[in-house]
Amino acid sequence: MDTPKSFQELLQHAVNILFALVLIQSFPIATKIFTPLTNLFDIFYIVNAIGLLFVYFFIITSWIGYFKSIQSQHHSEKKSGLARFGIDIFIIYLYYYLVQIVEREIDPTQVANYSEIFIWILPIIVGAFVLWDAIKWLEHPPNSPTDRKYMRGRMIITWIFLGGVIVQASIYSNISSIPPLKLGDIVVWDILFFITSFIMTYFYRRRKWLVKSKLDLSDDTETK
Repeated sequence: MDTPKSFQELLQHAVNILFALVLIQSFPIATKIFTPLTNLFDIFYIVNAIGLLFVYFFIITSWIGYFKSIQSQHHSEKKSGLARFGIDIFIIYLYYYLVQIVEREIDPTQVANYSEIFIWILPIIVGAFVLWDAIKWLEHPPNSPTDRKYMRGRMIITWIFLGGVIVQASIYSNISSIPPLKLGDIVVWDILFFITSFIMTYFYRRRKWLVKSKLDLSDDTETK
């Protein structure tokens, strides 16, 4: 890996290393869940496998999103740039915490309970995304109507995602008053909420990554 040659490269290098370390920490957990493969015929391990796969999906797509964002609007040496880097560190710590929650729940003597992810961690992470976008606007103010439209569109998508995870958190926090949905002896609420989290994250990432290309297409059409 090349040695960073500038302040901006140093910060990006540090964030990439932390992302990699979080994923490395998850490998022993994956071994416990997926080895032997017959574990996947056990509903207990199925719940944990879905939880870990969601955590992988969320972290890896976030890493890709970070790479895309930082290529054109890197961290500056201004206070806003350092603040955005600080949010990066905070978010990655929460990713590490997600991994630790999955490890904590791999206990066959207890029923897995991922309520902390849905009620607290996801809303806090996506709230940090919103703050990151706002600081990026201050750090790199748009210079043209197209750039302003591009950045505003990305921020709106993140706000919608935040609204979705907050609604999900509210629903999850109130399901205790509803008769539990069970598959055998296992309550499957967590499986359903991991599925909805997968879906929301997928559409969030897809829509956010498509904003720029759609704006480029519209600009090309207007100039013809």
